[in-house]
Parts: sequence; C-alpha cells; structure tokens
Amino acid sequence: MSTFPKMKALLEKTPYLVADGTRGKVILVSESKCSSIMSKTNLFSSQIILNAKGALYDFAGLIGDTEREFSLKEVKQIADCPQSQVYHWIMSDVLKPSIQGRVGAGKGRTITFSWSDAFVAGILGSLRRNGCRLEMLAKVQPLFNIKTKTKTLKKKRTTRKLVASGRS
Repeated sequence: MSTFPKMKALLEKTPYLVADGTRGKVILVSESKCSSIMSKTNLFSSQIILNAKGALYDFAGLIGDTEREFSLKEVKQIADCPQSQVYHWIMSDVLKPSIQGRVGAGKGRTITFSWSDAFVAGILGSLRRNGCRLEMLAKVQPLFNIKTKTKTLKKKRTTRKLVASGRS
C-alpha cells in the first residue's frame, strides 16, 4: 500500500492536529473532540488547530505522485521556510528523512525525503509560522509515523590528523 492511503486511513478518525502551547502537547483528534476544544478556547488561547486531513488532500492534489521523492530545496519550499531551518529540524530530530541522507558540509550533503516527510514538513512550517516552539514541533512527525520502508540517515565521517607535540 502506498503512503497516501495509509495517511488517509490514519486521518479518517482523527483529522485535526491540535498544538497546545500551554501544555506543550501536540495531538491528533476527532472532529467532535476538536469542536469541544474550540468551544472551550478563548480568543487569546495558545492552541493551534490544523485540519490535517484537509491539508493531506490539498498536498496530494498539488504534488500528485505519492511515491515521489523530494530534495532539501523542495522540502524548504513546501515548509515555506529557509533551508537552514529545515536543516536545523533535521539535526534536531524534528524532521527525519526516511529515504536516505548524508549530512555533512558543502556539496557532499544530500538528503532525500519521502512524500510523507514532505507532507510533515508542510505541517511543521505552518506550526512554526504560528509560533510553535521546537520542542512542540518535535512531537509532530511521530503522529504521522506510518510503516514504510526506511533507511537511516548517515552522518558524514570526517578524518582528522592528530599531530604529536614532540614533548616528552
């Protein structure tokens, strides 16, 4: 089964993402639970509510091929934030590329994201623009964790020469 049907099934029962800045929680909730939360929320609340199911359909409509892979540059455009921000999310384990990657300096850095990673990056970007802190953003990707084939992110190794001081 491809990524989109799995995400769609996940979001059928819990289509809304609620980020509560006061409690530091990020959860997926049902429509009735979302209505309940909204009725108790005042105008100056620190809660952010996103229609994740609607975002999923919008993303699928814009991008199309749900088996497509994305570059770091494309993911930064989806998240609508600087590339350095996406890279910071990767280094902070907020966004974990599930296909492949090599982290290092300069031209040796290549990171490839799956369709679901790119979708999560869009959610992260939206939450970031609405004031969510990094520790709350770190709770988002596990909510959309669907079983797919994954490869681990490899860190580029650097070799340093140690020079003896010549002292006895």
